[in-house]
Amino acid sequence: MKVVIYEKNNTLFSVVCSIVTGSGYSHGSIFNNGRLYDTTFLRGHFSEVDSIKPERKVSVCEIDGDCDEWIKGNMGVKYDTLGLLFWYFGIAFAHKLYCFEVVDEALKSIGVNLNLGIKKDGGTIIDKLLEKGYAVKVMRGKDFNELYL
Repeated sequence: MKVVIYEKNNTLFSVVCSIVTGSGYSHGSIFNNGRLYDTTFLRGHFSEVDSIKPERKVSVCEIDGDCDEWIKGNMGVKYDTLGLLFWYFGIAFAHKLYCFEVVDEALKSIGVNLNLGIKKDGGTIIDKLLEKGYAVKVMRGKDFNELYL
């Protein structure tokens, strides 16, 4: 499994997400068994995605484990729009996920608990992975797509 955390770019939603979470990162996804998964506001649910935009900068961390059962159990789960908007207040809604919750829950499913609490963000995820001794590699989406997809 790989954790993929996206640096903020200049799109409106990316900027809003970065401001809301107070992080220089605005999106997260997981890569498992040769497939990339995430959830976005526009798509509205958790599902497989084709690739990462070539120019997008991402931080990638490889972690031993297979979260396929977690993925199967969460396919189609609705995007937690209100949870993201009320992130600062630590409000989340049951049976819904925003991108950083996807990363956290997928990691927990393979026994990696980052102890993020209710407020999850890309910068904290990267920091916690580094604290646990995992290596994080920065690359462009183009490179990720060529290497893994």
